[in-house]
Amino acid sequence: QADVPLRLPSLFVLRLNGSLVDAANFTVSAHNQRFSGLVEMNQTAYSAVIGGLYNATRHNDTQTQAVTVVKGWRNAIRNIRALSHFDSVVGINGGMDNEISGCELGGEQGQPVPFRAVWCLSTTRALVHDNHIHHSNKHALDFDAFTSHSVAHNNLCEDNAEEGIFVEETAHNNVITSNICRRNRNGIGVYSNAVGPVANNVIVGNTVTNNHGDGITAGGVGHDPTKHSDSNLFVANRAHDNTQSAFTPSHGATENDYWVGNT
Repeated sequence: QADVPLRLPSLFVLRLNGSLVDAANFTVSAHNQRFSGLVEMNQTAYSAVIGGLYNATRHNDTQTQAVTVVKGWRNAIRNIRALSHFDSVVGINGGMDNEISGCELGGEQGQPVPFRAVWCLSTTRALVHDNHIHHSNKHALDFDAFTSHSVAHNNLCEDNAEEGIFVEETAHNNVITSNICRRNRNGIGVYSNAVGPVANNVIVGNTVTNNHGDGITAGGVGHDPTKHSDSNLFVANRAHDNTQSAFTPSHGATENDYWVGNT
């Protein structure tokens, strides 16, 4: 049981055979409260969290993610099962060249996590791949503001209340490829609401199916020259059996987006 975050140093691998859960008196980290975690890699390099269960949902008022990387460099989160009741289950904030792979992230049938499962914010060259992301009440895999040159590859995103994958705000020059998004509100969304544009992202070779809204959407709230989808490339994606549209290329304001070879 964790009463404070476990902060890993650089060049350290935590390989967990068992579980780590929030104690009733868990106290969040003072270093970065928004990206506090049961386990934190804060300003570390070449560290990792591998295996085990990280459950921050035993107490409804526990305000922490499960595992986080903050301003780190070349750290990894691999092959874990994680849940939380806070802004995200696992998160990367700042830093570059960090990885989330082979993980199962999210809630359970009838007990979804209330927010995101994966949250990348203001980071560069994050690699999120081969994860099972499910039962989240928000955007399940979120490339949020100022995330750039990052890749979401070969993830299965299913049974989430909003987008399976969301690329938003000023996120730019990211690649979303070979993912399966099914039974979400929408499969993949590219959108600018508060800041923007969301630009120069490549969405290629994904499958979006049986979503309750649209397969893939792109746009922005408009009313401001920056709040739009700009110069994003949508190529060779496959959509079928979505309740509304397969593709919605103009969900609000768009400019210079290019759609080609989608089925």
